[in-house]
Amino acid sequence: LFLLQVTPESSINTYSQFFIEQERAIELLRLNMPSNHLLYVKEHPAMRGMRSSSWYKRLSIKPGIILVDYKVDTFELIKKSSLVSTITGSAGFEAYVLNKPVLMFGRTFFSEMITRYDSIETLRETLYFLTSSYTHDSNNEKTKKIARIYNISFDFKMHDPFQFPEVLEEKNIKNFYHAIIKHTTRLKIGD
Repeated sequence: LFLLQVTPESSINTYSQFFIEQERAIELLRLNMPSNHLLYVKEHPAMRGMRSSSWYKRLSIKPGIILVDYKVDTFELIKKSSLVSTITGSAGFEAYVLNKPVLMFGRTFFSEMITRYDSIETLRETLYFLTSSYTHDSNNEKTKKIARIYNISFDFKMHDPFQFPEVLEEKNIKNFYHAIIKHTTRLKIGD
Protein backbone atom coordinates (compact mmCIF):
# COMPACT_ATOMS: atom_id res chain seq x y z
CA LEU A 1 0.00 0.00 0.00
CA PHE A 2 1.39 3.39 -0.99
CA LEU A 3 -0.36 6.35 0.59
CA LEU A 4 -0.06 9.58 -1.33
CA GLN A 5 0.34 12.79 0.63
CA VAL A 6 -0.84 16.34 0.31
CA THR A 7 1.41 18.36 -1.92
CA PRO A 8 3.09 20.74 -1.45
CA GLU A 9 3.95 19.37 1.99
CA SER A 10 6.67 20.81 4.21
CA SER A 11 8.00 17.47 5.44
CA ILE A 12 8.52 16.28 1.86
CA ASN A 13 9.69 19.61 0.43
CA THR A 14 12.20 20.09 3.25
CA TYR A 15 13.51 16.63 4.08
CA SER A 16 12.74 14.51 0.99
CA GLN A 17 13.07 16.77 -2.00
CA PHE A 18 13.81 13.96 -4.44
CA PHE A 19 10.32 12.59 -3.71
CA ILE A 20 8.39 15.84 -4.11
CA GLU A 21 7.07 14.07 -7.18
CA GLN A 22 5.66 11.09 -5.31
CA GLU A 23 5.38 9.08 -8.51
CA ARG A 24 9.13 8.44 -8.19
CA ALA A 25 8.54 6.40 -5.03
CA ILE A 26 5.62 4.59 -6.65
CA GLU A 27 7.82 3.59 -9.59
CA LEU A 28 10.60 2.40 -7.29
CA LEU A 29 8.13 0.24 -5.38
CA ARG A 30 6.40 -1.07 -8.49
CA LEU A 31 9.62 -2.08 -10.21
CA ASN A 32 11.19 -3.70 -7.12
CA MET A 33 8.32 -5.32 -5.22
CA PRO A 34 7.91 -9.09 -5.11
CA SER A 35 6.21 -10.40 -8.24
CA ASN A 36 3.33 -11.90 -6.25
CA HIS A 37 2.29 -8.48 -4.92
CA LEU A 38 0.22 -5.63 -6.29
CA LEU A 39 0.81 -2.01 -5.36
CA TYR A 40 -2.33 -0.30 -4.11
CA VAL A 41 -2.09 3.48 -4.30
CA LYS A 42 -4.51 5.65 -2.34
CA GLU A 43 -4.90 9.39 -2.71
CA HIS A 44 -5.02 11.62 0.34
CA PRO A 45 -8.62 12.83 0.78
CA ALA A 46 -7.48 16.46 1.00
CA MET A 47 -6.00 16.16 -2.50
CA ARG A 48 -9.28 15.16 -4.13
CA GLY A 49 -9.52 17.05 -7.40
CA MET A 50 -6.07 18.61 -7.02
CA ARG A 51 -4.07 16.32 -9.30
CA SER A 52 -4.94 16.11 -12.96
CA SER A 53 -7.04 13.21 -14.19
CA SER A 54 -4.26 12.46 -16.69
CA TRP A 55 -1.89 11.88 -13.74
CA TYR A 56 -4.21 9.19 -12.33
CA LYS A 57 -4.80 7.70 -15.77
CA ARG A 58 -1.06 7.45 -16.43
CA LEU A 59 -0.63 5.73 -13.06
CA SER A 60 -3.58 3.37 -13.47
CA ILE A 61 -2.34 1.81 -16.71
CA LYS A 62 1.01 0.77 -15.25
CA PRO A 63 1.27 -2.96 -14.56
CA GLY A 64 0.98 -3.94 -10.92
CA ILE A 65 -0.74 -0.75 -9.74
CA ILE A 66 -4.30 -0.50 -8.47
CA LEU A 67 -5.72 2.90 -7.58
CA VAL A 68 -7.87 2.93 -4.47
CA ASP A 69 -10.80 5.31 -4.08
CA TYR A 70 -9.99 8.10 -1.63
CA LYS A 71 -13.17 7.22 0.33
CA VAL A 72 -11.88 3.76 1.29
CA ASP A 73 -10.97 3.60 4.99
CA THR A 74 -7.18 3.97 5.24
CA PHE A 75 -7.11 2.22 8.62
CA GLU A 76 -8.73 -0.89 7.07
CA LEU A 77 -6.34 -0.78 4.11
CA ILE A 78 -3.36 -0.65 6.46
CA LYS A 79 -4.65 -3.65 8.41
CA LYS A 80 -5.03 -5.70 5.17
CA SER A 81 -1.71 -4.69 3.60
CA SER A 82 1.49 -6.69 3.71
CA LEU A 83 3.52 -3.46 3.64
CA VAL A 84 2.70 0.23 4.03
CA SER A 85 4.76 2.91 2.33
CA THR A 86 4.63 6.68 2.06
CA ILE A 87 7.12 9.51 1.79
CA THR A 88 6.75 11.08 5.25
CA GLY A 89 3.09 10.47 6.09
CA SER A 90 1.86 9.80 9.61
CA ALA A 91 0.07 6.72 8.27
CA GLY A 92 3.50 5.09 8.54
CA PHE A 93 3.32 5.62 12.29
CA GLU A 94 -0.21 4.16 12.36
CA ALA A 95 1.01 1.11 10.45
CA TYR A 96 3.88 0.69 12.93
CA VAL A 97 1.42 0.71 15.83
CA LEU A 98 -0.66 -1.91 13.97
CA ASN A 99 2.43 -4.17 13.58
CA LYS A 100 2.68 -3.67 9.83
CA PRO A 101 6.02 -3.34 8.09
CA VAL A 102 6.64 0.20 6.93
CA LEU A 103 8.94 1.63 4.29
CA MET A 104 9.33 5.39 4.41
CA PHE A 105 11.11 7.35 1.71
CA GLY A 106 11.75 10.40 3.90
CA ARG A 107 12.70 11.34 7.45
CA THR A 108 10.03 11.69 10.11
CA PHE A 109 9.77 12.08 13.86
CA PHE A 110 9.31 8.29 14.03
CA SER A 111 12.10 7.28 11.64
CA GLU A 112 13.90 5.18 14.24
CA MET A 113 10.84 2.93 14.50
CA ILE A 114 10.48 1.95 10.87
CA THR A 115 12.51 0.97 7.82
CA ARG A 116 13.66 3.83 5.62
CA TYR A 117 14.51 3.76 1.94
CA ASP A 118 18.26 3.48 1.67
CA SER A 119 19.09 3.22 -2.02
CA ILE A 120 17.91 1.70 -5.25
CA GLU A 121 20.64 -0.93 -4.89
CA THR A 122 19.09 -2.34 -1.69
CA LEU A 123 15.40 -1.66 -2.33
CA ARG A 124 14.45 -5.02 -3.84
CA GLU A 125 16.10 -6.90 -0.96
CA THR A 126 14.45 -4.58 1.58
CA LEU A 127 11.00 -5.09 0.05
CA TYR A 128 11.40 -8.87 0.02
CA PHE A 129 12.51 -8.81 3.66
CA LEU A 130 9.64 -6.56 4.75
CA THR A 131 7.00 -8.64 2.96
CA SER A 132 8.30 -12.05 4.03
CA SER A 133 10.61 -12.00 7.06
CA TYR A 134 9.70 -8.84 8.99
CA THR A 135 9.05 -9.19 12.70
CA HIS A 136 7.43 -6.28 14.53
CA ASP A 137 8.55 -4.79 17.81
CA SER A 138 7.05 -6.22 20.97
CA ASN A 139 4.40 -4.12 22.71
CA ASN A 140 6.99 -3.32 25.38
CA GLU A 141 9.49 -2.10 22.77
CA LYS A 142 6.81 -0.05 20.98
CA THR A 143 5.79 1.54 24.27
CA LYS A 144 9.40 2.56 24.98
CA LYS A 145 9.88 4.06 21.52
CA ILE A 146 6.61 5.99 21.59
CA ALA A 147 7.35 7.21 25.14
CA ARG A 148 10.66 8.64 23.91
CA ILE A 149 8.76 10.73 21.36
CA TYR A 150 6.22 11.95 23.89
CA ASN A 151 9.02 12.78 26.30
CA ILE A 152 10.27 15.50 23.95
CA SER A 153 6.85 16.67 22.76
CA PHE A 154 5.54 20.04 23.85
CA ASP A 155 2.23 21.85 23.59
CA PHE A 156 2.79 24.74 21.19
CA LYS A 157 1.98 25.50 17.57
CA MET A 158 4.38 26.43 14.79
CA HIS A 159 2.75 27.75 11.64
CA ASP A 160 2.63 30.77 9.42
CA PRO A 161 1.38 33.52 11.79
CA PHE A 162 -0.52 35.23 8.97
CA GLN A 163 -2.67 32.17 8.33
CA PHE A 164 -2.65 30.93 11.93
CA PRO A 165 -2.73 34.00 14.22
CA GLU A 166 -2.94 31.78 17.33
CA VAL A 167 0.78 31.12 16.84
CA LEU A 168 1.47 34.63 18.17
CA GLU A 169 -0.91 34.39 21.12
CA GLU A 170 0.76 34.90 24.49
CA LYS A 171 -0.05 31.39 25.73
CA ASN A 172 1.52 29.76 22.66
CA ILE A 173 4.65 31.93 22.90
CA LYS A 174 5.03 31.07 26.60
CA ASN A 175 4.61 27.36 25.87
CA PHE A 176 7.23 27.60 23.13
CA TYR A 177 9.63 29.45 25.43
CA HIS A 178 9.17 26.93 28.27
CA ALA A 179 9.67 24.04 25.84
CA ILE A 180 13.03 25.49 24.74
CA ILE A 181 14.14 26.05 28.34
CA LYS A 182 13.03 22.59 29.45
CA HIS A 183 14.62 20.82 26.50
CA THR A 184 17.94 22.69 26.63
CA THR A 185 18.11 22.07 30.41
CA ARG A 186 17.60 18.37 29.73
CA LEU A 187 20.38 18.42 27.14
CA LYS A 188 22.79 20.01 29.62
CA ILE A 189 21.88 17.45 32.27
CA GLY A 190 22.35 14.63 29.76
CA ASP A 191 25.84 15.83 28.85
